[in-house]
Amino acid sequence: MTGKRRLALNAEYAGAQAAYWMLLCCLIAFASAFLLPLGYSASQIGMMLAAANLAALLLQAYLSAATDRFAHVTPAGVILLLYGLTIICAAGVYLLGEKSLPHALLFTGGMAFVNTALPFVTSLQYEAAPRGEISFGPCRAMGSLAYAAISLILGRLLEGSGRSLLPVVGILIAAAGIGLIPIIRKTADGGNRTAPERREDTVSFPMFLRDNPRFFLLMLGVALIFFFHSIQNNFLILVVENVGGGNAQMGIVGGILAVVELPAMLLFSHLSRRFSCRGMLRFSLVMFTVKGAATWLAFSVETLMLSSLLQCFSYAVYTPASVAYAASSLPEKDMAKAQTGFTAAMTLGTILSSVAGGFLIDHMGIRAALAIGTAASFCGSLTALAATAHTDSTYLPEKRA
Repeated sequence: MTGKRRLALNAEYAGAQAAYWMLLCCLIAFASAFLLPLGYSASQIGMMLAAANLAALLLQAYLSAATDRFAHVTPAGVILLLYGLTIICAAGVYLLGEKSLPHALLFTGGMAFVNTALPFVTSLQYEAAPRGEISFGPCRAMGSLAYAAISLILGRLLEGSGRSLLPVVGILIAAAGIGLIPIIRKTADGGNRTAPERREDTVSFPMFLRDNPRFFLLMLGVALIFFFHSIQNNFLILVVENVGGGNAQMGIVGGILAVVELPAMLLFSHLSRRFSCRGMLRFSLVMFTVKGAATWLAFSVETLMLSSLLQCFSYAVYTPASVAYAASSLPEKDMAKAQTGFTAAMTLGTILSSVAGGFLIDHMGIRAALAIGTAASFCGSLTALAATAHTDSTYLPEKRA
């Protein structure tokens, strides 16, 4: 691959990451801020989030196995399908406008399809550049930068009279994501797409977990950590209101969380030459708990913003480190399932937080929910550390043959 084509491919994949994270910010991170004024309770929103994540968990397991088994079922094709379905759901939400059962079902469906897409957006780099021509860290950093920008915009939009336009923004972002897929395919193929072939040496997702018990234990730890992480994200508007802020301040906090991810993601390749991806993964999982405790103890908008800076040591490091860890620890034929494994753990944590978090918030308040979440995150960190205690994982996906 020529240097010019490689540069174009990285720019296009960075655009795909940007589209995904803007879509997630719009339809999931701002879900509570959009739904609460329509009359939905925290418990109802929690149930919608739980249903969306459970559906995503099942879809990811099925689609990842199909992607690993059949060459004609590709991450790019799955993304096109999921974004198309997201557009249909968002259009229905906009047209209905008010709280109702169809409105709730369509919004839940949109969140489910967006959540399902995450491992396939990650795996798209292996489809487009199987020899590592794509540098994941900088491309993923562009996703965080785009998330920060759209978070600030949406914060202002929801603060004013444009609240109903949130689904429209989601439609436009999903359409842009769809438009990028054929461009990436054209650059990656160079006009030389090979014929599809059946892969017989792959296993189902449950069998994959059975054959990798340490990876399964790691998933359990990640799920507990993301139980708390998801309470903070899914009910961020309530976390901000708890310290005296509003929608505009929520947009700023969301922007901070995204911007501080940039250094770790941009410099991950450099960091990997000094530290193993296993070590960085372990460090990031501990820092999730530290950041969570700081959020719980925050007493003003300013201290909440300060606690948000710890995102640069937790989620920012976790994202590229988990990709590198999976790529260096598992066979290439299981890459889609490995990425789905991490996403499934995050999704499971989100399901638990959506149900239990909404209940805790409605009956005990946001601060009690944050305290319980901190304890769960601590247990998750200990579990993840035990799961990775004896695993040697030292090289990056781009070093794969």
